[in-house]
Amino acid sequence: MAVSSVLHASLGRLLDRVSTIDLSAFTVKRILPKITAHIEQFRQSEVALRGAGLERKLTQSEELDLLLANRYSGKGGKLHPAVENLSTTFTKQTEEIHLRQLVEKALPHVLPDVETRSQVLKVVVREILVCSVLQPIMDMISDPDFWNRAIDQVAGAAIHQQKLITKVRNVLEAQSPRSQPRVTTTVPLATELITIRTNLRQFESFLRSINRCSSLLDARMLKNDIVGEIRRTRLLL
Repeated sequence: MAVSSVLHASLGRLLDRVSTIDLSAFTVKRILPKITAHIEQFRQSEVALRGAGLERKLTQSEELDLLLANRYSGKGGKLHPAVENLSTTFTKQTEEIHLRQLVEKALPHVLPDVETRSQVLKVVVREILVCSVLQPIMDMISDPDFWNRAIDQVAGAAIHQQKLITKVRNVLEAQSPRSQPRVTTTVPLATELITIRTNLRQFESFLRSINRCSSLLDARMLKNDIVGEIRRTRLLL
């Protein structure tokens, strides 16, 4: 129970410290430059080993990985402390040693002040974090199949959602009534309006425009024009 409470308290303090970090700035200024530099140096090492066009077809093996790591370190690249031993590809022990060193540096900042005085408790917490938490996480995120499955799940969910949206649209379009063709109304031209100066030919054209009315609204508009013109004519007389 004591170890469990210490772990929970340490995790709470760690989350509090992490919440004060600007993750965007940390990623852009600290992580991305190291990743790009690592990829560039790895690319140069691979070109030195396989040629500029990677035309040398070499069988993938542990020996090839060690040779590529040697070229990488020879090009000025700095190997990770957990894998810097180039005598073998079995790096589990060096990985655990590196994780222990990191945890030992972090424990004084996350453990309660009272618990930092107990060396036994610090060792127990360190081993639990290294062997039961951090090492499995490192193994998981270093496995290419983990990222392949994660990408496949995300992409598969997006494709499935897009298919559902397409099906729903097709069903809605099939059930919605077809749009009726719009009825175009014929508005009399300015020359078809009658005024006090309208001649016989224009008046006949105006009468023909009445027959072209396709709705009651058009007829009422013509009626309003006639009534308005009559009123203006009376004011002039």
